[in-house]
Amino acid sequence: MADNPIPEELKSDHLFLLIGGNPLPNWVAARVLLREDGQVYLVHSKETNEVARRLAGVLIKQQYRPPIYVPVLDASSPHEVYRALEQQVKTIKSGQIGFNYTGGTKVMSVHGYFAIKDGRAQGPPAPIFSYLDALSLKMYFDDGREPIFVGLAPRASLTLKELLSFHEVVGMQNPKREPVAPSVVEALKELHGNEDRYLKWRKWIMELQNPSKKDLEKPKPKAEDRTLEDLEKEFPTIANALLQNGPAEITWKQLCQQRRDVWPFKSAGELINWLEGEWMESYVLAMLQKIATRYPRLLNNSGMDFKIELKSSKGKFDFQVDVAAMRGYQLHFISCYSGHHKQNSKYKLFEAFTRAKQIGGDEAGAALISMSEDPKSIEYDAAQVLQAEGRIKVYGRRELQDLERHLTDWFQTEIPSEYL
Repeated sequence: MADNPIPEELKSDHLFLLIGGNPLPNWVAARVLLREDGQVYLVHSKETNEVARRLAGVLIKQQYRPPIYVPVLDASSPHEVYRALEQQVKTIKSGQIGFNYTGGTKVMSVHGYFAIKDGRAQGPPAPIFSYLDALSLKMYFDDGREPIFVGLAPRASLTLKELLSFHEVVGMQNPKREPVAPSVVEALKELHGNEDRYLKWRKWIMELQNPSKKDLEKPKPKAEDRTLEDLEKEFPTIANALLQNGPAEITWKQLCQQRRDVWPFKSAGELINWLEGEWMESYVLAMLQKIATRYPRLLNNSGMDFKIELKSSKGKFDFQVDVAAMRGYQLHFISCYSGHHKQNSKYKLFEAFTRAKQIGGDEAGAALISMSEDPKSIEYDAAQVLQAEGRIKVYGRRELQDLERHLTDWFQTEIPSEYL
């Protein structure tokens, strides 16, 4: 597999990029369309000035020549767009000119196209016009040739940290890279394969989290002070995975103290919350790692359980990420939900997809792993509302047992065989 699938004759010495709200497609275009020691021109409006400057900073760090800014005073004015680009094109005396019109507004795309075409009409070589499609991850050229898949080109691959450098990050926790308590996760996964057992477990673990107050004369002790004997009686496989052949007479608090060197839980409450649903993050991450081992070109970065805080024109905002994976330059967020309620499932999927798009642009995708018995209806409804067909997936309780295969099928969608 070539580092860059774009042939030399389609690359440019002078590459014009239209800057939109997310600079990811601009970066990809620069990586695959610019010749060695070529010059990038960032065509931006007042609203995307900061986006252009962050992209320029990334390119300079990657040893590119400092980009030339091409400001457009009024991005909605055909005349202003045409004038700004025509003037810049006329300063270029030699070399191949390229124009990638993926970002920016429709006015900037259309009138920028004609400005460059007219400005270079007096002599060869003719400009090369291109567009990066967000759904197929292919670069299209206006000469009618077959589009070229660039979605997994090593030259255009990113880590999550590199992707975030395109944004104004206020703070970020380091993603966890290793699944927690694999033997316990495996036992929980097997238990959830049976609907009756799953429902019984969910009732039991939620009662442990929030004891019923019906029997006021005999209040139950706090969860951390209760022993694991009841767990061993009701769910012996889970108890065995937790106790590792130890006695069930110990309390949850004592169990955490005994395993503090191998578990990240600081309290019994954290462990119980993990057992209620957070374990799913470790399971999903383990499946992603298996996929990456089997198909090393398919996934290049993954992590779980971290918070990101960003700054935008509307202020600061933060959000929690359950699991994240990078496929080339394409970001995927995976939300984990241990419940089965349809509305809650939709909310979690909506949030995951919205956050993924804020960081990864139109190329981003999202999935929900839940205990739903009808995941296809959730996926269909969400795709219609979000206009995200092909960008979101929902897996339910039945798919949990063979999640590696289902995730592999999703990540392999639209990927040419030579990349697998």
